[in-house]
Amino acid sequence: MDFNRVMVGLLRSPFHRLVSRNMIVLHVNGVMSGRQYDIPVNYIQVETGESRRLLVTSKRDRTWWRNVRDRVEIGLTYQGQAMRALAQVEESEDGVAAGFRRYFQVSPESARFFSIDLTSDSKVSELDLARLAGERVVIWVEPI
Repeated sequence: MDFNRVMVGLLRSPFHRLVSRNMIVLHVNGVMSGRQYDIPVNYIQVETGESRRLLVTSKRDRTWWRNVRDRVEIGLTYQGQAMRALAQVEESEDGVAAGFRRYFQVSPESARFFSIDLTSDSKVSELDLARLAGERVVIWVEPI
């Protein structure tokens, strides 16, 4: 059994609390195949006024995120609950850099997972942001 299947099963189970503080499952339909893909990912929650959005990142060389290039409805397992969500990928380097600025504002402790050293005032360098923007994309997920 592979890691993804184990995580999907755990996140759907009554034991989801062990990992659901920072992991969700995106249920994405393939644009070409129509097949459903269950993708466990790390996330942060971003409050924007009255709405709640989840910010997810992926390496650019992965293929699953291409199925949410256009704003699409997906399934979401969030804190043990199945729900619907809208998802849209941000690919532009400026948009990805802005997403990561927000990511590290909300979760500065996550910087180490991206090999980032924050400055003394908890900011990320423009050089590091440019590197991340070249390597990754940002996916915004809005539960509905």
